[in-house]
Amino acid sequence: MEYDIISDMLERVECDTNELDHVKPSRDYLGFYGLEKEPFRDSIDPTFFYRTKSHEEAYTRMMFTVEHDISLGMIHSKSGMGKTLLSQMILTNLNESKYFSRLILISPKMSRSGILSEIVSELGLLEQESSYHIKDMIIAIQNLAIDLYHQNKKLVLLIDEAHFLTADALHILRTLTNIEVPERKLVTCILFAENSLAKRLKKETYDSIRSRMYHCHELRPLSEKETIQYMKYRILMSGGDEGLFTPELYKQMAEKSQGVCREVNKMCSLALYDGFITETNPLDIDILG
Repeated sequence: MEYDIISDMLERVECDTNELDHVKPSRDYLGFYGLEKEPFRDSIDPTFFYRTKSHEEAYTRMMFTVEHDISLGMIHSKSGMGKTLLSQMILTNLNESKYFSRLILISPKMSRSGILSEIVSELGLLEQESSYHIKDMIIAIQNLAIDLYHQNKKLVLLIDEAHFLTADALHILRTLTNIEVPERKLVTCILFAENSLAKRLKKETYDSIRSRMYHCHELRPLSEKETIQYMKYRILMSGGDEGLFTPELYKQMAEKSQGVCREVNKMCSLALYDGFITETNPLDIDILG
C-alpha cells in the first residue's frame, strides 16, 4: 500500500515536470519583443524620464528656485505621476561644483527630530545611531551651509514624500531655510508631495512657509496624446519598436490609465507579460481582455 502511494506520487511529479517543459523561461521575455531592457519597470531610472509640458515646467521652476537662492519650492500631484523620478532628474542635473545636494526620504508622521536626524545622517554630519538634541542638529547643518558658502557652494535638500511631514517638521524646514548671509540664502529645500500637502499649506498656520515658496507646481495627468507618446518613448528607450502595440491598443490604454504614469506602466507591463505567455506580437486591443 505504502509502495503504491509513493509510486503514484513519483508519476505525478514526472507528469508535472513534463508540463513545465512547455513553460517559456522568463529570461526569453525581452528577446521575444526585441527589447534590451524592461520598458515599464516601476523604477526611478532617469533614462525613462519623459518630458511632458507639465513635467518640463516643474523641472524648470525647481531649477530656477535653486539657482536663484529661493528658500522653498514644491512639486505636488496625485500619486503615481512621477514625482520621485523628477526628483532624481533634478538631483542628477545639479552641478556638483556649485551645489551640495541630498535626497531625503520622509516616512509617515516623521517628527521634527526625525527629519533632522535623517538630514544630518544623509549629510554625513552625525552618527545615525546616536541621539542629538534638535538645537545641536540645526547648528551642525548651519555650520555645513556656511562652510559650503565659503567654498562657493550651496546646500540643496530634496524632500521626497513630504506630505508625510507633521506641522512641526514642516516648520523645522522653514527654520533651515532661514540660514543665510546678508547677500543670499544658504539652503534651498524642494518638496515633492501629494496634493494633500498643497491643501494643508493653504491654512493660515502655514503662512510663513507659503510666503517663502515662490514656485509651487502641480503635475497634472498626461493628455491622451502625451500618454501615447510616453508609452512609445519608453519602448524606444528600451531598444524596441513603437509598432509593438497597435494604434488601437495605445489609445485604449491611454484612456483606461487616465494619464497616470504608474497606471500606464502597470497596464503596459501586464499586457507585455500576457502577450509573451500567449506568444502575441505585436499586441492589439484583445490583450486587454
